[in-house]
Amino acid sequence: MENEPSGNTKSTLMDEWYLFWKSLKKGDSHLETGFGARPLGVMSPQQIKEMIRVLSQDRRRLNQKIEEVHRDIESITDILETSASLSTNQQIEESAMHLKINELNDQGQKLSHELAALDEKLSLARSLERELSGN
Repeated sequence: MENEPSGNTKSTLMDEWYLFWKSLKKGDSHLETGFGARPLGVMSPQQIKEMIRVLSQDRRRLNQKIEEVHRDIESITDILETSASLSTNQQIEESAMHLKINELNDQGQKLSHELAALDEKLSLARSLERELSGN
């Protein structure tokens, strides 16, 4: 059977890489264009390193976005804390600021989930790279 792993190690690793790559491509269109032309079983160690590099860059970008959201929340919170007396207009502004904080919190949670999924993919890629290199 074509989908059943054979007894040798190389074939088993190729099957694992195929399944791994299939899971990576599921929601990541940028991965499909960058690496999707070849199944993982036929990727060279250099191509695998390149894939890890791209995943690491994506991880770095997500961390930067999370930090940006955190700074925005802190900035709005500081503004809310420093407003002393609240007129009606200030209360409306405060309400809008609370809504913005909620939106930023939601955005931060979404980014955190994306980061967790990316970390899993990166960890698996590094693990499989170590297996292939024999370490």
